Amino acid sequence: MSKTVKDLIIRLTAILLFAAVIGATVLYQAGVYDISFIERKQKPVRPVPVHTTGGGTEGDDTTVTSADETTEPAGTEPDYPYSDEEPARFISSLGEIGDDYVIFDGRYDGAQKLFRVGFSSTQNKDSVSTQTVTRYFTRMKDGGGSLVIDSVEEEVPVFIYRPYFGYIVEEVGDYFDFFTPSGKKVVTKFTGTFTYQLSVNGNPTVQIGKKYYEITNGGLEGIDSSLVLSTPFDFTFPTYGGPTDLYGLYPFSEVVTYFTEVTTKAKETKPPVTDPDESTEEGDDPSSTEPDGTEPEATEPSAETTEVITVAEPVLEAEGGEDSSVESEELTEEDEDETTADPLDTSGYVFPTKVKDWQTYEVNGRIFRAHIYTGQGYKDAEGNVVIEPIYKQVYGFGENGLGAVLTLEDELVFIDTTGKEVINMYAKPAVKVPEMLQIKVRQHYLPPLNLDVSALGSYYFDHGYTMVRYAYGSYKTNDIIYGTENRLVSEKGKEFDIPSGYTLESYSDGIMLLSKDGKYGYYRLSESWLTSPVYEEAPPFVQGLAVVKAEGHYGMIDTDGHYVIPPVYEHISDASSGLIFVYGNETWGFLCLGTERPSEETTN
Repeated sequence: MSKTVKDLIIRLTAILLFAAVIGATVLYQAGVYDISFIERKQKPVRPVPVHTTGGGTEGDDTTVTSADETTEPAGTEPDYPYSDEEPARFISSLGEIGDDYVIFDGRYDGAQKLFRVGFSSTQNKDSVSTQTVTRYFTRMKDGGGSLVIDSVEEEVPVFIYRPYFGYIVEEVGDYFDFFTPSGKKVVTKFTGTFTYQLSVNGNPTVQIGKKYYEITNGGLEGIDSSLVLSTPFDFTFPTYGGPTDLYGLYPFSEVVTYFTEVTTKAKETKPPVTDPDESTEEGDDPSSTEPDGTEPEATEPSAETTEVITVAEPVLEAEGGEDSSVESEELTEEDEDETTADPLDTSGYVFPTKVKDWQTYEVNGRIFRAHIYTGQGYKDAEGNVVIEPIYKQVYGFGENGLGAVLTLEDELVFIDTTGKEVINMYAKPAVKVPEMLQIKVRQHYLPPLNLDVSALGSYYFDHGYTMVRYAYGSYKTNDIIYGTENRLVSEKGKEFDIPSGYTLESYSDGIMLLSKDGKYGYYRLSESWLTSPVYEEAPPFVQGLAVVKAEGHYGMIDTDGHYVIPPVYEHISDASSGLIFVYGNETWGFLCLGTERPSEETTN
């Protein structure tokens, strides 16, 4: 074959290969085929607007796409262009709730209808004021090294009408009036404190001075503080999402004394003393640990001391549940032994009973410091102590029999009704984290920084999961934290896999609120998108409904992505025991979710 022919074949082959690459690229961009290892950018998935007084419509064949679908459903653009007449028009399109319906305080599922209540406002203009609130966040410590909690004060809008566990609260100057949905005034000129807690009778409570009261249709009735169900929330949480009275266990407080051992900084001529509860680093002198059955010599305290061992009775057994640690290198068996050494055996030690807080005392040749604090535990209805007051805070038990408690070290732990620890991240062995250059760290579950509606999915389990604030830090001290983020944890301690690149903001009603690049969307436990991040503002779902901000106005969607209230308002309250308040163009609407009254019930 001549050289000319060979050159021609080579050139034709190159041209054909180039054409094949161009053709493949054009077909991929056109969506004709996919490459498994290349993630195709998804189009935003928006909710489907549905204008109906009953929410979703049975048999509606409009669908919401999942994250795996590449095309938007028809009609996804909002079809409610704002006009000054629209807020009042929508309110007037709703009927008033009648005797055949009762206000619904459960999760909205499309079977309920939206009504107006009998209450009507007397104030429309100047309905909005501002209030200074404190928001907490984490930031890197100046100079780096660890995270610290910081705060910022923000001016937020406050509306003169707000729902409070099924009642309508009207702000009138320096006091508040309470109304039933039908418009009956039950409390007037209230100047006390909103507790945001329910009583064991299911009634909302308030506080005047040191006394507690529950609100009824007959007014305020005094109630003992032990009959107020304890939650950490500072908002009107849904009645199905908080503590329950099923187990007959009630929080109580008691002054408790516990001791921590004080070790001294050794002189340079002596080997360092290693606490048996701390892990031994490579190169440390193993002879510094206490031999079995040997009583250590008392050490003169110096100015530099460290509390290293906690003595508190009863000591509960820690159960970690399923492994929920971060993706990191697990320690070897040798390392694990180092970081989980048995605590000091104090059996036979007699500690003094009359002590002063923060004073040191010698017991069996060791130096201990006394700590006096108010601990919390649980009693039954007869007043018998069921769980000792060894916790900093307890929050009541959920329907699944698990209760969140805060330890003295501010660790968020979940216990059962016997006091047994079911989920305790700190009790797990230390791990080595690649991003920390293989430094050994302890993992923590911590409470949320803010207790507003964003904390709704914390403390109690919803659809088998709860949200925790995860952190990791020094395995020697709880004071140094290197990272923190929200995570979703099951009743067995297993963590949910959040989509990469997204931040978990909140969780409720089985749906996660995720954010990315300043936008918010909702993600299901089935690992599909309800709506991808397209909203300017969004909270977690409350009673199966979420207030979202789209194109500068607020609307309300259900867990199918349908608009139950169109996005035409300046303000929409979260649902509270079935009540929803809307405000737009100087017009208030007082709405409720209604469900048919059971036939055996009679009307008043």
